[in-house]
Amino acid sequence: MTSMLFMMISVPLGFAGTYVLNTFGLRYSMILSAFLNAAGTVVRYGGDYAQAPHSKLAAVFAGQAITAMAQPVFLDSPTLLAAQWFGESERAVANTLASVANPLGMAVASALTPAIVSKPADMRLMLLVMAIPALVGLIATVAFFKSRPPTPPSASASVESVNFKEGLGRLIRNPAYWALLFSFAVGIALISSVTSLLGQLTAGQGYSDDQAGYLGIVMIVAGLIGAGVAGALLDKYHCFLTIFKGAFVIAAISVVGIVFFDKPDHFALLATSCGILGLAAFSALPTGLELCVEITYPVNEGLSTGLIWIFSQALGTVLMFATSALAGDVVYVDNHGHVFHNVSHYSDDDDDYTEFHQYPRALYMFAGVTGAATIGALCIKTRYHRLEAEASHKTFNVQV
Repeated sequence: MTSMLFMMISVPLGFAGTYVLNTFGLRYSMILSAFLNAAGTVVRYGGDYAQAPHSKLAAVFAGQAITAMAQPVFLDSPTLLAAQWFGESERAVANTLASVANPLGMAVASALTPAIVSKPADMRLMLLVMAIPALVGLIATVAFFKSRPPTPPSASASVESVNFKEGLGRLIRNPAYWALLFSFAVGIALISSVTSLLGQLTAGQGYSDDQAGYLGIVMIVAGLIGAGVAGALLDKYHCFLTIFKGAFVIAAISVVGIVFFDKPDHFALLATSCGILGLAAFSALPTGLELCVEITYPVNEGLSTGLIWIFSQALGTVLMFATSALAGDVVYVDNHGHVFHNVSHYSDDDDDYTEFHQYPRALYMFAGVTGAATIGALCIKTRYHRLEAEASHKTFNVQV
């Protein structure tokens, strides 16, 4: 519920986030977002001291809403940060590190929560543990974070981006950007939905919450490896389109694998498919962000990538609602992971069973959406405008 709230708030405020980043620059945008993020965690922690249960719940939702307001700038800033602080042979790795920090932080928080909370009284400690990094981040941002280095690291970093209105007009008239917007945003929405719904999608096949957690870990670990390799290759060879298109083809194949292997007693094959999906999706993340800049230069990086994040958050919300609407048959799962389609077939009267839905139609939807996104990615044709501008600048300096 709170993750859905996060996405629903991030979508309308995404436009404000892109405007703030485009207009006021990195430093002031990041200070504002760090403040909202810290304030939200403090509200959640403080609310736990309330006596009435409904007051505690209200504080959780209020704090979550405040932190959600910070997300658009956090999501939009990695590409701008990489462009303004790093040279052309460093940008992709910098973008990779900044981009994967968000899902990595979510994974760490998800792992810490069950480790800390074993009874309701532990919730206060968990909220405190979540608030401390946010407060440290706010202090560090105010004290040390700057919009730009004293000397531009590249020729493109020394060029001022076009203003918000002109930049928006250029994006609207750029067909390659529309193809990227569709394919990339769909890909982000898909991986966000799958990771959020893994437990729901697999419970009806007899897999436990722990096993669903292992699938998520496999996906994230493989994804981090893929993102690191992709970032290094991009900085060395600038093969944006090749990696982006290849990642989508691999992702489409892996989603088909998940459709086939989301069945009882297929955990190893299901984990393999999830790992391949994570590898492909996380590889596409920094690649797509850097490709976005190459396609749209000299439009502000926060604006061009920000619209992609807005669309992906909106589509992710739609996919999560659609998954619930496409719930299939009810099955009965006992404590040993055995699945029964009819309670009358249940064999052990001394054991408990739990009702779950299966989601074959939702998985078919994910496969279809991934296929459409892959077609969109394969249709992208573009020049690398930022790299061309930097090459022209070098040639001019040599001639002079």
